[in-house]
Amino acid sequence: MTNPTKLEELQKKIQELVPEIMELKLGCKAVLYGDFNKIVQIVGNIPIGCFLLSDGRTHHGNIYNVDNYNTILGRDIQLADVLLALSPRNFFVDQDGHFFKAFRKEISYEYIFENGKNVQWQLTKPLHLQSPETIDFLHSILCQ
Repeated sequence: MTNPTKLEELQKKIQELVPEIMELKLGCKAVLYGDFNKIVQIVGNIPIGCFLLSDGRTHHGNIYNVDNYNTILGRDIQLADVLLALSPRNFFVDQDGHFFKAFRKEISYEYIFENGKNVQWQLTKPLHLQSPETIDFLHSILCQ
């Protein structure tokens, strides 16, 4: 399976496990109706019942009115979302972004390696910009 396919499957699985990713709020990306399928991102709220889009326009009406959208793409998946998806599986991340699995009985842990490389989350980047090893590891845990 190609890495782009794995990434798409992984994104869908995490969106399913952490549904807040798909909520229409700050950071969410969507394709607008009537705009030749233009992708916009919600970048701010305006107090009078409108919100600001990444193309500089304001959108009037309820931010949660899904009738205005062709497709809701969600916001970028960050480390916190991945940790929520992984939480029942005893996988954690250290302060440098290295994934490890904890073993409660022995009070020990084991760092994760994929293709001979330590699996590490690049802390300032969303899921789609992570290394192939990180994508492969997460896919093997969440999509199998």
